Amino acid sequence: MHIMEGYLPASQSLAWYAASAPFVVAGAARIRKIVRERPEARMTL
Repeated sequence: MHIMEGYLPASQSLAWYAASAPFVVAGAARIRKIVRERPEARMTL
């Protein structure tokens, strides 16, 4: 089962994008830091 096209209004999708963006950026920054400090940890990420 999947969500049909156009089910989520554009305004809501933009709101969810804005709400999740800080977490995505923080996660990417943390992954970069871990890989920089311990390159061998790349395979476990």
